[in-house]
Amino acid sequence: MDARALVFSVMMLISAADAAEPVPRDPFAAFLPRGVKTSVPREEIRGGGPPVDGIPALASPRKASAKEAGRALKPGDEVLGLELGGEAVAYPIRLLNWHELVNDEVGGVPV
Repeated sequence: MDARALVFSVMMLISAADAAEPVPRDPFAAFLPRGVKTSVPREEIRGGGPPVDGIPALASPRKASAKEAGRALKPGDEVLGLELGGEAVAYPIRLLNWHELVNDEVGGVPV
């Protein structure tokens, strides 16, 4: 096979692969396994919000002193407090609203 025929064949393969229909995937497979009974037909359920793993974890957040935190928080701000091993931390709820979880260490304990 000469070089032109080889190049033509490769281009045709790439073109055919690009034109192929994507295989539809079930967007609810992670949340709604087949066989689960629902009151709404599965075909009528539409996704909303971020995709799976679309909300990043808050990894090793910077610790601030109570004085620094007092300047950053507003009156009425809610926090999630945790005390382990003699160390206390408070995570502002308005920050947690943007993260699924926090990867941190408090009092030597991974949380």
